[in-house]
Amino acid sequence: MLIENQKRKRIPFKSINFSDTRGGVSGFAENWFFWVHTSFKNALDVGHNEYIDKAKTLALRDKKSFELFGLSHDALKREIGNKYSDDKRHKQIMRYAIRYLEETEGSPPLYAFRETDGFESRSGEWYIQIDQASADTEEKEGNVGFKLYGRDIDPQPGSKKWIEKRWLTTSQKDFVLLLRSGRSAVVDLENFE
Repeated sequence: MLIENQKRKRIPFKSINFSDTRGGVSGFAENWFFWVHTSFKNALDVGHNEYIDKAKTLALRDKKSFELFGLSHDALKREIGNKYSDDKRHKQIMRYAIRYLEETEGSPPLYAFRETDGFESRSGEWYIQIDQASADTEEKEGNVGFKLYGRDIDPQPGSKKWIEKRWLTTSQKDFVLLLRSGRSAVVDLENFE
């Protein structure tokens, strides 16, 4: 999946705005063709990473070292010598840190939609239900096999609300394109016959 010599990284999450509301429920991807809820962030390779603020942490450790032992952290390390990583006082000071969580996304993303995931289009005309899936990995591209349903526009009593139109398979990346735009390499729902 990765281009040769390309390194995958985490970047601040800014690519999707989950601000739309549907039926009193908020947290849907803004302007996507299908209703994709914030609960699918993991499938979209969005998560949280913990970071330590280095400058604030150094100041906090210095302050705590002085409060507890009467020495700055650097002075404490000098007093302990080369084995400061084994020293109880040093370990006590190292537990102090200013941490924060940041929402991040993979770059490039590794998508992971799963069997049983289902999505209705904003128009109410289409529904897709995943039957089989393998997640993207750094070594290979994953895929998604899904049923495409169309709404029965004139249902008779006792008939189905959705009619299966096709079974399709595509890559995880192409599936995300379908969710976003209604178009992919395997189907164009704007011009579906």
